[in-house]
Amino acid sequence: MRMEHVKGSKRGELILYALSTCGWCAKTRKLLDDLGVEYSYV
Repeated sequence: MRMEHVKGSKRGELILYALSTCGWCAKTRKLLDDLGVEYSYV
């Protein structure tokens, strides 16, 4: 399993478990990026 840490505003620990082929996962990741939320992507 590959894990990637994405920098942003830190208000707690958020881990996003997602598939690269999942449309909803991609939308969630884009929303987190747009909001500047720091998270780990697995």
